[in-house]
Amino acid sequence: MKKIIVLKYIFLCMIVSQSFFAQTSKHKKNKYNFVVAQDGSGDYKTVQEAFDAVPKLKSERSVIFVKNGIYKQVITLETDKNNVTLIGEDVDKVVLTYDNYSSKINPVTNKGYGTSGSSSCFIMANGFYAKNITFENSSGPVGQALAISIQGDKAVFNNCKFLGFQDTLYGADARQYFKDCYIEGSTDFIFGSSTAFFDNCKLYTKGGSAITAASTKEYVNFGYVFNNCKIS
Repeated sequence: MKKIIVLKYIFLCMIVSQSFFAQTSKHKKNKYNFVVAQDGSGDYKTVQEAFDAVPKLKSERSVIFVKNGIYKQVITLETDKNNVTLIGEDVDKVVLTYDNYSSKINPVTNKGYGTSGSSSCFIMANGFYAKNITFENSSGPVGQALAISIQGDKAVFNNCKFLGFQDTLYGADARQYFKDCYIEGSTDFIFGSSTAFFDNCKLYTKGGSAITAASTKEYVNFGYVFNNCKIS
């Protein structure tokens, strides 16, 4: 129990800057660097356009506000765009979604996307913070199909949802903190080699086999930690 308390403290210290920027910018347009709105009332119509607009190698945090809408597009936050905050207007009404899956043919390569290439959202940069966002893979029960692939270090998700079937949420060799989140899927829908702390989260299994498939390295002290979570 003491180890869990210490680990939670470390994760909370890790995210203090991300949460500070998120809280101070709530509902104040002049606090956002960019606003995304499908109806054209913001700076951009897609989240990818806002990601593209973030200056490369910027040390200060960039804050993006996303108005309600279903945004169907593969989204990638590149490795040279650290410290990005993404805040949704309403977690149930801001949906970042796509329908790629492992065996689906990629028209560019004429081959299947594979598990690693099937994600709807790729977070490659460090210091990412998301709040009130739903990440979804809408392809259905067709095998491996990621809603999100998290490869950057120190990623934080607050009151977010992750929807899919097999392999919904992937975390690479990095650290993540999930607070008050909802995650659903079927087989191995939380997987990868990350150190991830799930705090007061809800996990919903649609059936299949295991809920998690951790591939924690032998030299890593912690893999997945579920603190005060509920499974249904």
